[in-house]
Amino acid sequence: MSKIFKVLVCGGIGVGKSTACKLFGELGIPVYYSDKESAKIMNSNPDVVRKIKDAFGESLYSSGNLDRKALGEIVFNDKGKLKLLESIVHPAVSDHFDLWVEAQEQFRDSKYVIEESAIAIELGIQDKFDFIVVVTADEDVRIKRTMARDNCSEDKVRERMNNQLSEQDKIKYADALIINNDFPNLECQVKFVHNKILDNIKK
Repeated sequence: MSKIFKVLVCGGIGVGKSTACKLFGELGIPVYYSDKESAKIMNSNPDVVRKIKDAFGESLYSSGNLDRKALGEIVFNDKGKLKLLESIVHPAVSDHFDLWVEAQEQFRDSKYVIEESAIAIELGIQDKFDFIVVVTADEDVRIKRTMARDNCSEDKVRERMNNQLSEQDKIKYADALIINNDFPNLECQVKFVHNKILDNIKK
């Protein structure tokens, strides 16, 4: 069975990756949302749950499910702890994504699949993709969006942004760029990139 074309959609916090990916979804493209899947895995994968408890404390699961907010408070201000968490969670997410891709290859309803991930480039896994789309937005737009979405302060958003690769560094990896500054042309940009991906598949 031939391998399906894999596209990475990435970008920093507050750029609107999920919004862009929903528009790809409306074009019939299957999308794997890494953040949502990792949240499920941190509650359902016994090996991951055990490692998180060992590394960060049993109390994070005192209610039965992981207290993601409490875990976030621990790791977002400590790059060492963030890297430790990523080393626990990412391999499980990667394995889950690979199984998901295999399922898509069997059904073959689309020409390509997407993984939406904030930190794929930070993790150094960009080479497993055939095409990279970077979603970007102005810093003030990103901050306002994240403050509204997560009900947090500007300082908290900036702390989280500082833990991610800069927009300029991400853009270096881009095969296509989507600028999402709340302009009404996001749908047009997604359709343009979609056609560019289809052209690449034909090559």
